[in-house]
Amino acid sequence: MQDIICPGCKFKIPDRLLSRDVKYCPNCGLELEKVELECCGQWILKKDMEFCKVCPFCGRDYKNFLKEKERNRKRQEQKSNMEWKRTQEARYPPQLKGIAVKTRLTHCEYQGESNDILPVLYRDQERNNLIAEDISKEVDGSNNRIIILGDDIEQLRIISQILLKKDLKVKLCISGIDEEKMKIIQDKFTGGAILLVTPSEFMDLQLNHANKLFFASIFALEEPLIKQIRRLLQSQETPVIFDYLDKDKEGYFNTLYQGRIKLYEKHGAVLEKLEG
Repeated sequence: MQDIICPGCKFKIPDRLLSRDVKYCPNCGLELEKVELECCGQWILKKDMEFCKVCPFCGRDYKNFLKEKERNRKRQEQKSNMEWKRTQEARYPPQLKGIAVKTRLTHCEYQGESNDILPVLYRDQERNNLIAEDISKEVDGSNNRIIILGDDIEQLRIISQILLKKDLKVKLCISGIDEEKMKIIQDKFTGGAILLVTPSEFMDLQLNHANKLFFASIFALEEPLIKQIRRLLQSQETPVIFDYLDKDKEGYFNTLYQGRIKLYEKHGAVLEKLEG
């Protein structure tokens, strides 16, 4: 073992005194600033630590030892994070895994508070025509069964009228509809059918063969709604959600836009951006 020399009086400090408890040189009383070597647990003067390339006690390359220790720490941290993620996914499985989400971004120029903006947005003719056009493309020559979800009844009526002018099979299922009529509507939900519903009616739907879902309105995607979406779509081979994200440069719409994208990623959806 290498001797430790007091930097003040050059006194050779005995091995038995080389511990954390000895703070001063036993010969001259100089305070000894010591640090513990991580490789072997021995103690060394702090001033000698700067020049310690090889440990004087165990002979290891000290700097490489510290680098390897840091690499091991990062590997262990990464492993712990992956285990935590697997545990979380097992406890709270992604609800939209395997479901494609096609997003179309629109840019808004509306001003004012959110309560004032939304009615204007929902009655925007260009936006509603865009939604209706995308729906008609999905219906055309296919056996798709489409649900349009929106929390603004007037907007659903507007989109319904646009689709009826295209001679499409449209059913409107809004708040206040009785149970018997709801059942009749669901029984007639066959290939090429389009069902427009509000969130409350959507939660009561007992369908298991819808494969396309359009979000016409902006609303909170809370856990019960997400689970219902999965229940309706998961049995289909190619389930798709169409979402219209209204993004302004800053403020209300931008906050909703960022939150929606993070939620889709969290629940394992496959994101695809529609152009145009």
